[in-house]
Amino acid sequence: MELNVKQSGIEKRVFRTTFYKTRSGKFNKRVHELYLRNDLPCGLSACSHCHYEGQMKPILFEENAIVCKSAPFRHCLLIDGPTILRFIDECPEKSLAAIVIGISSNGIKVMVPKFGLESVIYLNRGGDGTIRQNVTWTQQRMAEFCASNGISLFKEVKVSVAVVEHKDQRKRIDLKLVDPVVDGLSIVMDCETNI
Repeated sequence: MELNVKQSGIEKRVFRTTFYKTRSGKFNKRVHELYLRNDLPCGLSACSHCHYEGQMKPILFEENAIVCKSAPFRHCLLIDGPTILRFIDECPEKSLAAIVIGISSNGIKVMVPKFGLESVIYLNRGGDGTIRQNVTWTQQRMAEFCASNGISLFKEVKVSVAVVEHKDQRKRIDLKLVDPVVDGLSIVMDCETNI
């Protein structure tokens, strides 16, 4: 069954072929197809590139003028995780601007507009990454904590992005809060590296 590229919204198909040898000495061919799509909207209602046909609606249904002011880009670039893991070392900035898009009982969900990356900064981890077991958060306590430290929805904060690889685990992206400075949660950036 051949794929109808025009109707499916796929802009480009990329094939990567690898050959590998089995234990019995035979060769097998493995083909990896990657589809680049153009029919998935970015979700911002003020986006000039995405068009919504018929019943297709943006991800954010409300009028999101606050989001558009916080992220002054006319279009969001959606990047997958492996791409960020491969090229994060090329990023010259040590701290990046992020927008708070959610507050849960155990962390703050932020989006880094430069990479289109969403992640959670967990509050039960210290600035050095160690897990504090004795801290329990409720939704009300979390709301009070965020209000007292100047963290609110759609507020811009500074985060540090790093690739972390533990013993037998795969690489993952780790975000840490830089600004606003919160005792025991934020990390301190070196003055020389943040110029």
